[in-house]
Amino acid sequence: MNLKKILIKNFIAPHGITDLTHSIIYDNYDKLLKIQLATFTISELLTNAFHQKIILDFIFFTTTIIHFRKDFNTINIDIPNVLKSFIFVTTCLYIDKLFPYEFGIDMLLLFMSFIHVPNHYKNNYKYIKKEPVLNFLLLLAFAGCINSVDNLHPELLVSEQVLTITKSIIISHVVYSEKYITNP
Repeated sequence: MNLKKILIKNFIAPHGITDLTHSIIYDNYDKLLKIQLATFTISELLTNAFHQKIILDFIFFTTTIIHFRKDFNTINIDIPNVLKSFIFVTTCLYIDKLFPYEFGIDMLLLFMSFIHVPNHYKNNYKYIKKEPVLNFLLLLAFAGCINSVDNLHPELLVSEQVLTITKSIIISHVVYSEKYITNP
């Protein structure tokens, strides 16, 4: 049993589905869909049509830093949270290149599991509590889909095409969250 895969499939990946509930409650579904369609289209064009995966990776890296910045409020170092986030994400990405272990990935998974995802639920609780059953069912269904795909076709989850789609979903999660949840 791989603890990393369990955390990713059942806890980390599903947390963004709360955007769907938020969009339904606040009649933003069309806006969420437009953001998702735009990020998907841009991701596909950059990766497959223009062969500029590096630009998609830069967008993904940048939006990740922006999204994580709120999680660094409790670290009392006199530098902006976005810089703390940049240092953390950069460290996670490059530490694995220095050592033969997956220490950077492990740090990122620990951060996601014990800081980011719990903060996400805490900060979104006012929306989640309006439709707890819908949220629970969507989280369960999404985790179930990911687990089914992994059980039936594990190679799909690590394919370049699915990684591109995953990046576009995460980017759209950050854009929607920043525009309609964090800064409405």
